[in-house]
Amino acid sequence: MAGMPSVDDEQPIAVRASSSYRESRWLHRRIRICRYDACWADGRVEFDVDLVGLMYRGQPADFDPIDRTVHLECPEDGVGPWVDRQGQITSGPEPEIPSGLDGVGRRFPDRVKRYTPGTSPRPSTYAWRIGPGLVGLAIGVLLLTKASGASALGVLGVICVLIGLASLVSLVSGIRRS
Repeated sequence: MAGMPSVDDEQPIAVRASSSYRESRWLHRRIRICRYDACWADGRVEFDVDLVGLMYRGQPADFDPIDRTVHLECPEDGVGPWVDRQGQITSGPEPEIPSGLDGVGRRFPDRVKRYTPGTSPRPSTYAWRIGPGLVGLAIGVLLLTKASGASALGVLGVICVLIGLASLVSLVSGIRRS
């Protein structure tokens, strides 16, 4: 198959991520957007490429180290280093990033968790956990005492007890649901 391109022709020699913060379209919250650039063997740089689609052309198993390194080395707001096919940081061209790519990219979570001191769940949150937790626990115990353990009501009783306990334990242990 002389006419088919090799894997080396289909994949770039290096990729990098650049991230920035923008306001979301509908909720107007601050979100982090990541864009990806690719450097090809002939020296050209392609901006705003689909990293997954581009790197999965050859060997999909080799994508994880590249993806991990690209995202770990990318700063919170700025341009990261070039990463080669083996997932190692390498040197590459430093062309100007086009300014017309403000609306493109994919949403990527922040690495820094934002903590605001003094915030705690409202008292109504406690009531919504305590109420169903106690009701589930009571119904479960009632079903377990009235029915034999092998019947369908016994299984339903065990499920109700587990749900009630999970609700109450999440309240005590400080696990917050979002």
